[in-house]
Amino acid sequence: MLATTRATLPTRPSRTREHRRDVQAAIAESGKAKQWIAALKLFRDVQASGMEAGLVLYASAIAACGKGMQWQRALSLLVELRAATVRPNVFTHSPGISACDRGGQWQRALSLFGELQTSERNVVCYTSVISACEKHGQWQCALSLLGKLCSKTLQPDVIVYSAAISACAKGEQWQDALALLREVREARLEPNVLRLQCWSQRVR
Repeated sequence: MLATTRATLPTRPSRTREHRRDVQAAIAESGKAKQWIAALKLFRDVQASGMEAGLVLYASAIAACGKGMQWQRALSLLVELRAATVRPNVFTHSPGISACDRGGQWQRALSLFGELQTSERNVVCYTSVISACEKHGQWQCALSLLGKLCSKTLQPDVIVYSAAISACAKGEQWQDALALLREVREARLEPNVLRLQCWSQRVR
C-alpha cells in the first residue's frame, strides 16, 4: 500500500531539488564527522528512490569517503559515475584526488589529475595532487606540477608552496626549497610564521 501511495504522488521539480539539497547537506555533514558509512547510505537511499543522484551528490559522497580514509570506495564511485555515461569533472575529481592523497595513493591521485582537461584544473586539485606527491617524497613531480600551476592564470597559495617545499626538503633538494621560500616571501602570501621558520631551519 505504501509503495502505491508513493507512486501516485505528483512529481514536483522544486520539491525534488529541495530534497536533493537536503540530502547533499546531510552527506556533507556526515563526511565532516568522518561518518562515511552514514554518508554512503544516504547516497544509496537516493539512488534506490529512483531520484537521479547527479554530479553534486556524487561529489559529496566521494568527499565523505575520502575524509573517512576510504579511497577505494571513492574511486569506486568515480567508476560508477563513468558507467552511468555521466562525464566526471573537476567537482567529482577534486574530492577523488583528495581521497587518494589522504590514502597515500600518489600515483592514483596523479592519474585522476591527468584525466582532467587543463582548463578544468583549479588550485584545489593542484594542492591535493602536490600534497600526495609530497607525502611520498616525489619532489620532481611536485615541482613540475607547481611549475604548471604558476604558468597558468591561477595563483598558487601558501598551502601549495608548503607541500612543494616539504617535498624538496624530504628529497634533500635544499636549493629548490630555498628558491620556493623566496617566492613565498616575494609573493607576500603571509605564511604561518612558525611554519616558515621551520622551513628555513630545515633548508639551511
